[in-house]
Amino acid sequence: MLTEFHPKVQVMHHQAFHEQTKSVVTGTFNDFYRSPVQPGFFVCGRMGRLISHICNKKEYIMKRILGLVIVFSFAIAEEKDNVWSTVVSTWEDDLAGKDWISKHCVDEVLAWSLDNPMPMNKTSLLRDRKHSSKNSQMVYYDVQLAGIVIKGNTAIVHYYFKNEIKDNEGKVKKDNGRLTDILTKEKGKWKYLAWSESKPNNNSK
Repeated sequence: MLTEFHPKVQVMHHQAFHEQTKSVVTGTFNDFYRSPVQPGFFVCGRMGRLISHICNKKEYIMKRILGLVIVFSFAIAEEKDNVWSTVVSTWEDDLAGKDWISKHCVDEVLAWSLDNPMPMNKTSLLRDRKHSSKNSQMVYYDVQLAGIVIKGNTAIVHYYFKNEIKDNEGKVKKDNGRLTDILTKEKGKWKYLAWSESKPNNNSK
């Protein structure tokens, strides 16, 4: 037996059915919406919210990782700038006739230049610096960075140099070559631990 409804009741039922159908098709109800993982499919509200939460969490983690990578990259770049500034400052001090060895070298420093058959410690470097400053003066220099590697509190710097030294008689000697400087960080400042000099063709110009 069929039950008959008043026309107004039929309209109300029709509208309710239409709205429920619309919620399923369009995803306007909170209980149904499109899954961000599988477009075109519809997922129950709880499961959908869970998937959405996981996706948002992954996106948040990826943004944090990317942010840390960027910050770390900037920190490394800044540290390399500090190392190179230390190297350049030693040349500036040498050009000005200042004692850069006492200021920029650790006590355990060991340096080997082409002019010496053996590496020199800090005492020998200071004595050699004192003697050369009385008999000659640097009048020009230029340094060109080749590369810097930093590992912990140790930095290795490769660069090319050229300079001009004038002796007491007014004669100018030109020199050039490659230097590898090793620096260590002490109390927030980079200082020389060692360096070694080499010549591209073993001839000074």
